[in-house]
Amino acid sequence: MAVEPARLYRQLHLSDRLIVLVAWGLAIAIHFAIGWRVMQPLDPQGAVSMLSVRHPMLMMAQMAALSVVVAMLTTLLIGRKLADAGGFAVCVGIAVANLRGGTFEAILIDMSGSGLATAPGVGFTFLFEALVWFAVVVLAMVASGFVLRWCFGGEDEDGACGLSSMAVAEMPWVSKVLQVGDDDGLAASFRRGGRHTLFTAVSAFVLIGLLSAVTPARAITHGQVYFSILVAFYIAGYFAHGKFPQRTALWTCLAVPLVAVAAYLWAMLIGPGKTTGLPSTIPHSVYLRALPLEYVTLGTIGSMIAFWWTRQNYAARLLDRRKPRNTKKQM
Repeated sequence: MAVEPARLYRQLHLSDRLIVLVAWGLAIAIHFAIGWRVMQPLDPQGAVSMLSVRHPMLMMAQMAALSVVVAMLTTLLIGRKLADAGGFAVCVGIAVANLRGGTFEAILIDMSGSGLATAPGVGFTFLFEALVWFAVVVLAMVASGFVLRWCFGGEDEDGACGLSSMAVAEMPWVSKVLQVGDDDGLAASFRRGGRHTLFTAVSAFVLIGLLSAVTPARAITHGQVYFSILVAFYIAGYFAHGKFPQRTALWTCLAVPLVAVAAYLWAMLIGPGKTTGLPSTIPHSVYLRALPLEYVTLGTIGSMIAFWWTRQNYAARLLDRRKPRNTKKQM
């Protein structure tokens, strides 16, 4: 479905921005109160993880249901003007609620007596957990997309203005139901999107390592972990949208699970070594300083911020492509 570049994205007025802040504040409050009771670890000083609760899959199912509700409420409030606000609100709410728990250091302390802290099984568990958390975020995005389509899809002549900046707008099957497509065609969109995702993933992976390497022997804090992941994905997404402009944030967000999986695989492959000299409460790899929840939520937040900051790049590419070009040299 063709969409005019001038109508691709809506402008947020002051009142809209206030509503956005209210919606995100509501999401934070819900996750900070209700969400924390769902994902609270057994140890009061423990970290939020599937390893620290009695029924991990039940916890993830409850968090998925809560996230869907939060995404739908946020979409009803401001989705018509800022379509990805629902998924963003879920990630912000979970990330803020996570501040009530401990860091990866707490897991190392719990496992120090059993000798499992550096076992490959822990890395594989975190790898799987990262994929589950990302599935929760994707489910919230899909719910947000359907709410937006049902409630606001018929307000515009093209019916796609409010959906064109959604991360779910290019997901297979979902995009067909939402009746949104890329002007370039599916094959071209996937080729360009794949390059965008690969560029973002590699750049973010390297940046996280660089930003975390300055404090390898220090105790883990939420501040340093949040900063390194958020900034890494923002910078990577910013340059990715400059080089491979995309209509939605989907291709940037897809780099998030790739980086999380690569981080845990890298940590398992290099091993703890015999000459690290680090205390038992400090992980041997800088990529183990972040929990799966932190990789997913903060990576998605950084990816969406980068998209919002550069979202006119895609409209500019459409305009440039539609300009008449002279194929013959002037004599």
